[in-house]
Amino acid sequence: MKRLLALLSMVLVVGCSSLGGGSILPHSKLSNSEMIAQEGGSTVALITYRDDKETTVTTGYRPFCTGVWVDATHILTADHCAKGEQRNLQKRLDARKAANGEAPKTLQEMLQRLFGGKSGPDEADVVEEMGMSVHYILEKEVVEVGKEPSAWHLSKVVAFDEDHDLALLEVVGKAVPAHKVARLADATPAVGEHVNIVGQPIGMYWTYVQGNVSAYRGKDMMPNREGPWMQVAAPVWFGNSGGGCFNDYGELVGIADWIKDAPLMSFFVHLDSIRTFLDNSKTEAATAAKK
Repeated sequence: MKRLLALLSMVLVVGCSSLGGGSILPHSKLSNSEMIAQEGGSTVALITYRDDKETTVTTGYRPFCTGVWVDATHILTADHCAKGEQRNLQKRLDARKAANGEAPKTLQEMLQRLFGGKSGPDEADVVEEMGMSVHYILEKEVVEVGKEPSAWHLSKVVAFDEDHDLALLEVVGKAVPAHKVARLADATPAVGEHVNIVGQPIGMYWTYVQGNVSAYRGKDMMPNREGPWMQVAAPVWFGNSGGGCFNDYGELVGIADWIKDAPLMSFFVHLDSIRTFLDNSKTEAATAAKK
């Protein structure tokens, strides 16, 4: 009997140390401050700007979408964000091309006409999405809404999936700013589960909100895109697109995709679609590196 009790005691001790001890668990729920640090540190604002033709000064800095760090050098966002910036870049290119017949207004423009460059004669006529430049900033670089950030960085599009509305950006250059990385959750959150969201709605940098998973929807909810989607009850708006939805462990469970014209009805790219896209992107990058 004593031997049996001793054996049971050993089992209970082992069980408690592996299941109840915080140091043994793979992860635990984050406090509010820990969640804000994880969300904010793994999030970027995608930045666009306006060209002033008279002075060649860039103005009107604003975040147009959001992105999430998924490793040391790659940012995940929505493909419609990349395509939106592609349209903006095309408009600026078309305007520069149209102005080529006019007399140069500045020394900079004259030098570009003579020697090529940003608006030189060798510039392409069409902005392609693959390889296209996208600027981004970190939370610590925000000065104020509508103001030029204290720093901004350059990335380029290296993969995209139109059907599931995902795009992958890769940082340009070796000087990568310090940041956190969003770990993918092992499983989707249950309906009713609490979630956390951060983005740049209507240009309001790093706006943190909370919500709950409302439902999971199938493939026929959105024309020209494939589901499934995670429906979330949260105040999500334009500018959240491409941003992350996180569970209470700080893990990524969705990417903001689209909204319905109804209160608190937003839709996020499903975790399974995200995982498949990232796995395929890694495979394609590895194959290209071998060639």
